[in-house]
Amino acid sequence: MRELVSQVAAVDLAAAESLKVVGLFDALVESRAPLEGLVRAAAAFAASPAGLLHPDRQVAIRVDADGGRMGSTTSQAEIESRWLSRPIQGGGLVWVERAGPATPRDLLLLERLAVAVHLSLDRLSGGLPDTAAAVAVLLDATASEEVRARSARSLGFPATAPARVLLRPPGPRGAVLPARTAIVQTSAGPVRATVAPLMEKPPADGRVGVGAPSPVTALPPSLRGALAALQLTSEQYPVLSADDLGLLACLDSTPPLNRALKEAVARIGRVMAESWGADTLRALATTDSVRAAAGLCAVHHSTVQARCQQISARLGYDVRGATGRLRLALDLAAHCLTTTMFGYDETG
Repeated sequence: MRELVSQVAAVDLAAAESLKVVGLFDALVESRAPLEGLVRAAAAFAASPAGLLHPDRQVAIRVDADGGRMGSTTSQAEIESRWLSRPIQGGGLVWVERAGPATPRDLLLLERLAVAVHLSLDRLSGGLPDTAAAVAVLLDATASEEVRARSARSLGFPATAPARVLLRPPGPRGAVLPARTAIVQTSAGPVRATVAPLMEKPPADGRVGVGAPSPVTALPPSLRGALAALQLTSEQYPVLSADDLGLLACLDSTPPLNRALKEAVARIGRVMAESWGADTLRALATTDSVRAAAGLCAVHHSTVQARCQQISARLGYDVRGATGRLRLALDLAAHCLTTTMFGYDETG
């Protein structure tokens, strides 16, 4: 799709934008993104607030352009009178909060959002064609308790059974998924989510985020904790549990970020873009000296010393002291928790 968009863009920019919209929502539907994820994608693409209202399903979602939750509107009539909107097949409507005549881009965006929402609502209330769909329903906070219980039974869980979510990067597109596993869309990108009994051990290979135990019909909080843990994993710490994160897991819980944290995340991102940036930052944040960090990076300590000078200049504080290392650890965690990190390996 990316190659096609680039080829079309060379001839027709408007057509390329249309392909982007179609590809975006096709990918979200394929990955069984939750309803809020669909609305957030629309808001980000439109660069304006967007929403979904479906009174019959008791669903009301409204987010700003940065993905932060906003207060709900009063009625469907108010939405239709103020903003660009489109009805959803079967009831309800979606909208973007922009007044004035709709552009072709706006109309396509609303059409694809409405179709994606309709397909998702059908999945959440209808039959469960496969195991992956059952997993996706269990992890969707908008699914009803009855549908979640049916999903749990289809996976072999009693409705009151304890379980937890195990998250891994998605791996190659089209790869065979393990039992009770689905590719789900998150704020960090698509991830491989497994609904696991408590006695099941996390995989020993690769990066894994482990969610907190929960009744199998109440797993969305376990998913959020597992995602935070996965985002904080590294080669040195490939398996992390949400139970061990403490306050770190709260750094992304109140979007949008305040201005100071946004600036810190941006500065960390610029250092991470260096070929040596990610390894060096993680080593400095998890060791107690420059020499120990150099050992972790497998380079001479004078090399890390020179990197420290560059990093300190870019971040605005000295990363070599105890206070600087603590601040670096928090800024680095905030970057990991608020950055899209995962995507399909197209080479697999």
